[in-house]
Amino acid sequence: MQKINAILRKIEIALGTAFVGLIFVLTSLNIIFRYFFNKPIAWSEEVVTFFFIWIGYLTAAYILSNDDHIRFSYFLDHFSTKLNKIVRIIFNILMIASLVILFPSAVRNISFMSISPSLEIDMAIIYAIVPITYAIMIFHMIVNIMILIKDKRNMAKGAE
Repeated sequence: MQKINAILRKIEIALGTAFVGLIFVLTSLNIIFRYFFNKPIAWSEEVVTFFFIWIGYLTAAYILSNDDHIRFSYFLDHFSTKLNKIVRIIFNILMIASLVILFPSAVRNISFMSISPSLEIDMAIIYAIVPITYAIMIFHMIVNIMILIKDKRNMAKGAE
């Protein structure tokens, strides 16, 4: 599972990096075409918006893979190592439960999407990233829990 987790992390970074690069290129081209040729690229803003949506969800998944999601780190830093790991496991379980609850509505809402104005593509293709990244996030958190439990066992063996 950790190998799959590592592969997913690389894909998330690669896609995110590619999208940031494409956003830069498309925005720059649109500026050049608009101000120098008086012919803006009509579809570029729409594509840039789509890339931002994907970057947001991919970034959230990547951050969860590092177990760096938002939590009460001030309090966690003051806990003992053992209690810190237990609380982190509980946080991950609660987040998994939340995503499992949200997943069906994310899938269901895709069917209500319309057609994009400039590119005339089905918006369901763009917003499919939501349930996809929910599933990836759940996988990352399961791996994080397994790592925390394994570390806990290693700590217990070292204390003996």
